[in-house]
Amino acid sequence: MRADARQAGHKIEYQLAALLEGGEAVGAVYCWFATIDEADRTVSFGPHPEAEGRILRELCAVNMIGNGSSLMARRTAFEKSGGYDASLRARGAEGAEDFLICLRLAEHTEFAVVPRYLVGYRRVPGSMSTRYLRMFRSIEIVLDEYRARFPDFGPSIDAHLQNFRHWYAWGALRDRRMTDARHLIGECLAERPLGASLRFLGMGLETVKGRLLRRIGAMQPPMPLYTGTIW
Repeated sequence: MRADARQAGHKIEYQLAALLEGGEAVGAVYCWFATIDEADRTVSFGPHPEAEGRILRELCAVNMIGNGSSLMARRTAFEKSGGYDASLRARGAEGAEDFLICLRLAEHTEFAVVPRYLVGYRRVPGSMSTRYLRMFRSIEIVLDEYRARFPDFGPSIDAHLQNFRHWYAWGALRDRRMTDARHLIGECLAERPLGASLRFLGMGLETVKGRLLRRIGAMQPPMPLYTGTIW
């Protein structure tokens, strides 16, 4: 488990059960995750995907696993996939190693999912996940390699990269990392001027809405993430 993540007490138990139930064909299992703050309070809930089996095409289109802490893999599957790739760091583009190992596993084995929020992923200033431009460049290198190897996935990968640009650009704006924000926003607009403009407008409106609701007390405060009963 990474230093920037927490796990529910039954995470390993549930994921081991899913591996055993799937048999040798299933080499990896993931669970859902929530974003947490420095006090382990829930900030937001991540997606709740149900993709199972051979999920390489789906994973190239959307990173539904989200982070390495949500993943558990058989050692045989991990070794067959080649393990973690240290070359991204050597190229000055570390950050997407977890995503890359998920893609590599998806090339060689089936996945199962535990449909429970068992991981809290912490994003705090200064962590790798908030180095927005570097994170995007790392993901871009990984997905460019998969586009070259799987040309049929090209349109899905292009859309996936644009979604990453929007997400990291908005995060950079929120955290006032303006150099990162300028680069990423510029790339978003260069790719799809109208679509990107509408997307940023929608994200801004959602942010304003959330702040107003919190101000009037219409949103519940974040709950402590981990209890003895998952939630």
